[in-house]
Amino acid sequence: MAMLFSRRFLLALLVVIAIVGVVAAVFAVITLAEQGRYEFRDFARDCQRYAVMAGQFLLALVLSAAIGIERERHDKPAGVRTVAMVGTGSCLFGLLAMTVFGGGDSASRIVQGVITGIGFLGAGTIIKEHFRVEGLTTAATIWAAAGVGLAVGLGAYALAVMGTAAVFFVLFALRLIEKRLRSAGDKPPQPPADPAD
Repeated sequence: MAMLFSRRFLLALLVVIAIVGVVAAVFAVITLAEQGRYEFRDFARDCQRYAVMAGQFLLALVLSAAIGIERERHDKPAGVRTVAMVGTGSCLFGLLAMTVFGGGDSASRIVQGVITGIGFLGAGTIIKEHFRVEGLTTAATIWAAAGVGLAVGLGAYALAVMGTAAVFFVLFALRLIEKRLRSAGDKPPQPPADPAD
């Protein structure tokens, strides 16, 4: 398979994410300083916090884009961009839940809203034709990518990586098992063995 992203593209993406992180940090510092709620001695601590957030976005983007590449390879309705947006957006909501609302009940309501909303998005990928339903795996993949993004946004990095590995196991390994089971079901039945032999 040809490489989907060139090195230049990935480098440019990293530079853009870094610039966005720095710009966001500067605007946050200026806004808080104007409100009189910020002292510049806290600048280094805040820069570190925003750098961690930018890293979280990058991790969510990479993990969810990797999941999306598998869907794109199989020409499914939700490909790299859709799944990457779901993962990155879910990371954003996870970060909002933790930073703005400080966890607790408000954060859990945000997580519940994301899970429900992604269910509606996934429902749009399901197609019914006559007696056949397609897109269920893609819908479930979108939902799982949202879970990965939320895990990153809430700071559960190991859980996000393990979740991504589980998604890949389902999409690759279980596909092979499923094909074998289907092909075994298509074989004509073998005649019973002759007891005289």
